[in-house]
Amino acid sequence: LLPLPDLLPVDRFDESVSPEGGLILGLVDVPSKQTQRPLLWNVMHDSHLLFFGGSRSGRTTAVRTLLAQAVQRFTPADLHVYAVDYGTGSLLPFVDAPHIGAVVTPQDAGRLPRLLDRLSGELSNRQAILARAGVGSIAEQRKQADPRDALAYAVIVIDGWERLGASMS
Repeated sequence: LLPLPDLLPVDRFDESVSPEGGLILGLVDVPSKQTQRPLLWNVMHDSHLLFFGGSRSGRTTAVRTLLAQAVQRFTPADLHVYAVDYGTGSLLPFVDAPHIGAVVTPQDAGRLPRLLDRLSGELSNRQAILARAGVGSIAEQRKQADPRDALAYAVIVIDGWERLGASMS
């Protein structure tokens, strides 16, 4: 069995290994079965995701890789992304993707309260829609709703958590 590689291009994986909504995070070594399998995060069914590590540990690279897959695999009607980039500005290349509602940086920090207000309002709206439909998740709502009324999945990304937290103190 080969050791886990230092570099793992996403295009190494056949699309069939990732179910609908699944995004590839990496490769898992399963020594007991003498195999390796993709590690996935499913936008449609999984919950929160946190990349934790020190400076230059690959957190931003992981986030960029996920965002790149997300905007390739989902339509803008199916996925909305909001990003707070208090890291190195590495999320700015995504600003023109039609899925992106905002990429807020420290240089335009005045937008942050507006984004948080917008997200709070969106959360309230979604809760009301789910309650009226009598469902417990966006996946359930999308199954029964007219496609024009289906809620988009929402991904909220924060890069540079430490700097963001310090700026809010």
